[in-house]
Amino acid sequence: MLKRQLGLWQTVMLGIGAMISAGIFSLVGVAGVEAGSALWLAFVIGAVVTMMSALSYAELASMFPNAGSVYIYSKNAFGSRRLSFLMGWFLITVYVAASATIASGFAQYFVGFVPGVPAPAAAAAILILPAALNCMGLKNVSFVNMFTTLLKLSGLLAFIILFFMVSGLSGLQFSTSSPNGFPGIISAAIIVFFAYLGFEVLATVAEEVKDVRKTLPRAILLSISITALFYILISLAFTSLLSYDQIVELVKQDKGALAVAGGALGGEGFLQALGIIALLSMANTIIICLMGASRTIYGMAEDCALPTIFLRTTSRGAPAFAIAAATLLALPLVFTGNLSLLAQVSVSGMFIVFIVDNLSVVVLRHTMPDMKRPFIVPLSIGRIPIIPILSCITLVSLLAYEFISDPALLVGFGALAILGILANEGEYRLTGD
Repeated sequence: MLKRQLGLWQTVMLGIGAMISAGIFSLVGVAGVEAGSALWLAFVIGAVVTMMSALSYAELASMFPNAGSVYIYSKNAFGSRRLSFLMGWFLITVYVAASATIASGFAQYFVGFVPGVPAPAAAAAILILPAALNCMGLKNVSFVNMFTTLLKLSGLLAFIILFFMVSGLSGLQFSTSSPNGFPGIISAAIIVFFAYLGFEVLATVAEEVKDVRKTLPRAILLSISITALFYILISLAFTSLLSYDQIVELVKQDKGALAVAGGALGGEGFLQALGIIALLSMANTIIICLMGASRTIYGMAEDCALPTIFLRTTSRGAPAFAIAAATLLALPLVFTGNLSLLAQVSVSGMFIVFIVDNLSVVVLRHTMPDMKRPFIVPLSIGRIPIIPILSCITLVSLLAYEFISDPALLVGFGALAILGILANEGEYRLTGD
């Protein structure tokens, strides 16, 4: 049985801690290659798309405050165990791929501090250590998260303040054009959408939040708003400090682009400080991603969709077997060495999950109109919620763009879906459903 241990600000900090990591420290350079000085606009688009889905998450979390997130929401909305299993399957994939992505980003920074260490070895090690910390219980994870989140917010705030002290408002480049045109801005928006992934982990720890029906919706919306403000300011400063050619060269060399920008602004000492903050913050986000994957596995096992061995917890209330499973799934992925591909898998998988979440809100407004909803998505016509529908249209368009741009990604998700269906059938026979 999981224990309710998190208050509002602990939950908000958990969301911020999950979001502010690889997206700003590692992928900002990759996205900058696509969008150039219009990178800030990509972050705005990403924030708007994320907030629309976050509103749906807030309503669903206030209705069903259970571990499992989309698995629970889709099951109640559509009444299909096969669909809900597949959504849980995809969500676990997203967290596992995100963990591997961030671990690979961590390795890029780490080898800069300790030359000679193989990047895959550093990535594997930083997956195992957070898994061990996760097994010590959510209270300890929350303490570590609070410390590292305050540290990285302080570092990013220092970056922003230094920029304005040196350059002032006149130094900002509010460009809306990209070297790659509008498709470049959209590609960058899809990449930086990864930077906002993390808020949904709050829904997976619903069974560990105090006064969950009120606390969780507020925490989701607050954490995204604070993170988006930091991201937009950082992206403006980043593209104002470095030329497009410099960004491209840094990405080619696999260097931490944001830390280099910090060095250009505050000297070698600030570069080193940002590098250390990046390492700590990425390690922290891996902890949270593995926690999200393990809680999804736990929630599915709780509903007899996965073996009951995943319900076993430590004396401190941590689902140790579920944590071990998530870590073992992530480990092989760090040896791909492809940060962009892993981020693509995470983003595309989350697009699918968000589409189903938004559709769940629409369906539940009709099938369970009288169910208590402490939080309700605003702007409705009768029982038709406008924002979730607009969110679905946007997400389907972005997902189609991803699959058209990279057909191999579509094939990969098709194979993943088939594996999920086969695994689901096995569990049905096992549980007698």
